[in-house]
Amino acid sequence: MIKVVFVTTDLELGGAEMMLLRLLSRIDRRKFEPTVISLGGSDELAEQIKVLGVVVHDIGIRTGAGIAVGTMRLCRYLHEIKPDIIQGWMVHGNLVAALGGVVTRIPVFWGVRHSRLDMLVERRSTVLLERLLALLSRIPRRIIYNSQSGRIRHESLGYVSSRGIVVPNGFDLDRFKPDEVFRYEVRRELGIDPSCVVVGLFARFHPMKDHATLLDAVKMLRPNIPQLKVILAGEGCGAGNPELSKMIADRDLTDVVLLLGPRGDLERLTAAIDVAANSSRAVEGFSNVIGEAMAAGVPCVVTDVGDAALIVADNGEIVPPSDARAFSEALRRMILLGSDGRREMGAKARKRIVESFSIDTVTREYEILYGGDVVDESRVHS
Repeated sequence: MIKVVFVTTDLELGGAEMMLLRLLSRIDRRKFEPTVISLGGSDELAEQIKVLGVVVHDIGIRTGAGIAVGTMRLCRYLHEIKPDIIQGWMVHGNLVAALGGVVTRIPVFWGVRHSRLDMLVERRSTVLLERLLALLSRIPRRIIYNSQSGRIRHESLGYVSSRGIVVPNGFDLDRFKPDEVFRYEVRRELGIDPSCVVVGLFARFHPMKDHATLLDAVKMLRPNIPQLKVILAGEGCGAGNPELSKMIADRDLTDVVLLLGPRGDLERLTAAIDVAANSSRAVEGFSNVIGEAMAAGVPCVVTDVGDAALIVADNGEIVPPSDARAFSEALRRMILLGSDGRREMGAKARKRIVESFSIDTVTREYEILYGGDVVDESRVHS
């Protein structure tokens, strides 16, 4: 039995954290015994991990000044658990994992879950820490990036290239799939006419997600596509967000945009839309919502950030970030395909996820790494 301790920055409901949950749900428990240690708190995601039978510890780091204390607490847990591997997850998780590994001499792996940190939208201390970790990048046995763009970016900062490998995010093909029942139910619940074309953007309200670009694109598109609806879901995307509500009202889109806030049924929402949008302008490495939409047979219009173009390939539309006109034109082309054309493109998109990015395939990549076997790098880089 190989014991793996995952040291994650936090257990908030984000893309990196959800990938950790999916990995834990699939890892072979006959061969691996996982434990999760969260630095910055635990919420409902911790409860979902516990349901899997995985022990979760919260060591209560809330500020950068607490790193030393957190490392000491981690070392105490490592002494009790006696793991074979320490797997860092995200920037602060990687730092504490490295420090804990040095003290205990337990092999360390890093998990880098982004491509680029933007000083304009991220904490300055986090951006600086990302660069500082380049000096420590000989400590981990492997640096596991979830995107090609993330690997290129970090190695340009000085991360040791010989330790790097790309293992992409994986997706639950049983949860995200085409479903006409979900499509009918969700549209009925939201009062959306069957004749409407529905665009969905599922992401928290944050500058890097750039909701403004999507809204500007929809404003340009609306005169020619009157039967258009847009669904926004995610943290901060509810009616209680005055900034977002003003953005929508200023563009005269109040009757077009539906604000759903955080949702726990993204598989239902995704199956109900015609086009998935991702207007992010920075940071993302391997977008979960793009892969989930493709798995559900929904074609995508996305900005060219991180590995978005690699994921979508020729199964959707790729546009430059922060270019509302290009985004609007891409949406228009997707809508003009008609339902049959979108369904055909969506089927090809799902086939790509099935062949290259299923959670079972990706979990096997981690298991091979943890077991010390050789990974087929041609596959994980595809």
